[in-house]
Amino acid sequence: MDSVDVYSDDHTSVKNHFILESGNIGFIRIDDNTDFTMLGGTINSLDIDDEGIRNIVIAGGEIKSDLFLIDAESITITGGSIVSNREAGVLKIRGGNLTMTGGNVRGTTGLSLINGMRGGITTIGGNATVTAISSPRFESVGAVVFYFLKLEGRDDKYQRQALNLMRSPDGIEGIVFSITTMNPSETYLLLNTNTLMLSGENSLSLHLDELGNINDDIKINNAHDLSVTSAPGKKFFAFDTIEKDGSGTWTLSGTLDKDIITGYTDDEGIQHPGFSINEGKIALAANTIVHTDMVVNPNGTLYSQSGGKQLVDSLAIKGTYQVDVNSHNDYSQLHSTKDIVIEDGSKLYVYADKLRGGDDTFLNVLTTDGELKGRFNPKVEDNSILFDFTALYEPQAMHLNAKAVPVPEPEPEPTPTPEPKPEPTPEPKPGLIEHLVKQTCDDCLAPMAASLDKIKASVDNDIAFGLMKLTSEKEVVNAVEQIQPLLGIRTSRVIMEATDTLTKAIPTGRCLAGAGDNQVWAKVLGEWNERDGSSGLSGYQATHRGIAVGSERCVTENTKLGLTAGYLKTDADSYDSAANHNLKADTWQVGVYGNTALTPQWDIDFYAGIGQAYLDGKRHLSFLGRTAESEMKANHFRTGITLNRAFQVNPQAKVTPFIGLDYQRVEIEDYIEKGAKDFNFAVDKQSTEAFMAKVGIKGDFQVNERLSLQAKAAVGYDMSYRGNYLRAGFVNYPKYRFTLEECDPSRVRGELDVGAKYQISQNVSLGAGVQSTFAKGFNSVAGNVNLSIQF
Repeated sequence: MDSVDVYSDDHTSVKNHFILESGNIGFIRIDDNTDFTMLGGTINSLDIDDEGIRNIVIAGGEIKSDLFLIDAESITITGGSIVSNREAGVLKIRGGNLTMTGGNVRGTTGLSLINGMRGGITTIGGNATVTAISSPRFESVGAVVFYFLKLEGRDDKYQRQALNLMRSPDGIEGIVFSITTMNPSETYLLLNTNTLMLSGENSLSLHLDELGNINDDIKINNAHDLSVTSAPGKKFFAFDTIEKDGSGTWTLSGTLDKDIITGYTDDEGIQHPGFSINEGKIALAANTIVHTDMVVNPNGTLYSQSGGKQLVDSLAIKGTYQVDVNSHNDYSQLHSTKDIVIEDGSKLYVYADKLRGGDDTFLNVLTTDGELKGRFNPKVEDNSILFDFTALYEPQAMHLNAKAVPVPEPEPEPTPTPEPKPEPTPEPKPGLIEHLVKQTCDDCLAPMAASLDKIKASVDNDIAFGLMKLTSEKEVVNAVEQIQPLLGIRTSRVIMEATDTLTKAIPTGRCLAGAGDNQVWAKVLGEWNERDGSSGLSGYQATHRGIAVGSERCVTENTKLGLTAGYLKTDADSYDSAANHNLKADTWQVGVYGNTALTPQWDIDFYAGIGQAYLDGKRHLSFLGRTAESEMKANHFRTGITLNRAFQVNPQAKVTPFIGLDYQRVEIEDYIEKGAKDFNFAVDKQSTEAFMAKVGIKGDFQVNERLSLQAKAAVGYDMSYRGNYLRAGFVNYPKYRFTLEECDPSRVRGELDVGAKYQISQNVSLGAGVQSTFAKGFNSVAGNVNLSIQF
């Protein structure tokens, strides 16, 4: 479409609303009293009549010219792009608010904000970008430029503008500065009389070195035809004030030079400080220097991080001041060149979860060259269960005293008296979390729930805060099931089943060739396991896939010996529980095996193998939005022996009853999780054993010269069943460790196998088999394809 004209009726109060969803328009003209929404499509040229569009929304599409807005009331950009190779991407006159939460604007000046009579806030957040570009005819000016120009026939009065950052400053590609021609020569002069707002709900960072001085770090090359040059690394030149709003955290680093953020006095004579923390948190990284006056208002927090002293010009605290205390030589220190004023009701919070040892004093947490006035609330808040803190004040400094919380001495046992009989001490009443867990029959998780109750009650901490948001009994129980250690206590069982898969691949039976003959074989393996959850403990579904190879030799006519090696990749996910856990493992095993014939009817199979597994685990805590990650190593050993008695039913069929013993052990090293803060576990070394006694019967049927069929059925009983427990604790609360045990173990297991073997030639055979294993709450299906070559 070549062109579109949109007109409205000046004689009515009804406004037009023009919406572009798609299509390509060469030229569009829109008169005043009209709202405009762009969802898609392309506009090559856009012209606004008279006072211009009142409300504009750009959500998609592309405008290939500048967006010139004279008196728009509301400008919202959530997507799409505006590109001007001639002038500004967006040129806005007379102030008002502009909000960008997406999309991109590009021009020799990205955003030109002219004569803001109504003041106004320009917000850049989300994934929005503003870029200053150059073209063959025009050089790049700046990403955001605030203008206050002397216009013919007007007597505009300057109004303070604000740039509200809700995203990383990296989204502004170019410099930000402010100019005016309100001077006798009507030439461009630099200003820095605007406000930089840091807001949003996320954690963001700002390098203070990016703020420049309009007298030293930027200059106007041509005062009539705007051209500027700025010092490398400097981006922001338009501001004399910074405000922190919103619930998020901004971390400041580097150095804010002097005479940049100076504050201002408004028309009513009220002095505004250079840096105000109104909401959320400002964190000062180690060695940060802030040459301005800072004020922490009642809803704000200033956080001095450890690792190096910070410096400010002056400090007034009306809200919360937070410090780190990690060790005697590693704690927060902040110095002010002028007074530090602490107003009544201000809070001091100490983050000291890493602190260990005994009583200590941390000197010069706050210092000043002026005077330290006022006191924090007497009760110092902290997140440590090991220490209590007290602030110590001097005229120019504040120190912190840490006193270790004494461990209560056990009460002496009362001396028994024969009469009267003492009443039995009632069992302690379970905490709320333990009660809810037992109420839903998640009894296996009760020890961990009791630990959570104690931690939650001990002090305000990360675990208490994390559980605080849960509002129903179901949410609490689901959270406990999510928190439980990786796959409950079943991680070692997954590795045991992987070794089962590798062991089932080992050939059994007598040496069928002559003495001195050799055979090599290879099997492709696959297995699927499912174990039900039990009384709160997570079940799992696991897949194992890999390969096993081997070589055997008939050392005599009655005895064969072989070597085998195998590798499996395992992927297990939690099942039958609210837990969302994942375990990945790489397992290898090497071993020896063989068979020896005792008589024509009796023979013995035997094997032994060792190996290792490398495991990566993840516990997804959806109620927190965190993931606990772990890496660990497991060692495993396995051996077994089987006694067989063959009965030749007829020339084609043979049945073989057998009895056997199988021992296996898996040992997983201790490990500490990361990624979930206080919800990380420190897990002790686990060792799990099984000593299985089996009885069963095998059958072989020779269909013809080449094809034979095999089947096996067996039942086993675990005579030891050791190690079905796990000892762990939350990483920052060693005092509240717990032990989880299998509540309803199953020690009986059944097996069914079927297979076939095809003799391709005298020395080459191909086989395949399927095995099924089942027990109470557990079932498994495995398969393999086998190629054997005899020579």
